[in-house]
Amino acid sequence: MSNMTDGKKALAAGDFELARKKLTKALDGRPNDGELWWALMLCKYRWKNDGEMETELEAQFVQAARSGAPAPSTPFDSVYCKNALAYSVSTKRRDTVARINAKLSGIWEEERGKKLKLTEHKVKASRSGTLNIAAIVTYLILIAEAIGAGVAVYGVYVYVKWAQILGLAVFAACAVAWAVAGRMSANKGAKVKGAYALGAVVLLVGGIALASVGFATANRVALISAAIAVCAAALAVTVRFTLPKGNTANNGGRSGGNKRSENTRQRRVHVKRSDVGRIDDYEDTFD
Repeated sequence: MSNMTDGKKALAAGDFELARKKLTKALDGRPNDGELWWALMLCKYRWKNDGEMETELEAQFVQAARSGAPAPSTPFDSVYCKNALAYSVSTKRRDTVARINAKLSGIWEEERGKKLKLTEHKVKASRSGTLNIAAIVTYLILIAEAIGAGVAVYGVYVYVKWAQILGLAVFAACAVAWAVAGRMSANKGAKVKGAYALGAVVLLVGGIALASVGFATANRVALISAAIAVCAAALAVTVRFTLPKGNTANNGGRSGGNKRSENTRQRRVHVKRSDVGRIDDYEDTFD
């Protein structure tokens, strides 16, 4: 079973520590899942479900209002709720927050004689389909990489050393830049469509072209460069299609995976893993 499923089961059973671990692992593969963030919010405050959360908040506000204490804080100001609302694909969670806030304000007015103004989070809708800066930069890098490979092949074929050196340098530098740009985009939650596949194709085609002219001209540098490019393309494909998504950090690389997922936020809301911790009867399906 997946970490998501195991986390939900642990949440329903009241095993908050196990739920925290499983849901946190699930976050590695699904950092933009609003329902997962909502479940982590419940986990943080040790609530089994929305109903339990609402009941406990009502009791806290009644007690505070009657004792003359300040209004208690709510989980809706937490980064968990902010991310849940930011990544939500429907208005369900926003409606829940608005309804509970209205009820708490009504309790305060009834007990204290004045309304309580609670924070309402306004999240700007993301403009999907807009070509972002990360995509533009990544595609330009891939174009430059392809041009570099072409110049290198030309230089080897016609025995022009400067073209060979310049082309190989651009080809190698852009290949590295492609990998770095892809990692940075992923860490920021801005996946560039098709960039991974295109980069692997450019590496493979460039390597094959260099190998062809290298054999034809007996150019050792071209053959070595071709071997490196083909191996890099094969490695990229292997990593993409053979390693499990979301669970790769379960062994030695766990801490690195955690850090990546913590930084993957559309609105740069940062959460410490040590802060994650409460869950129980969560009934929503967010697999």
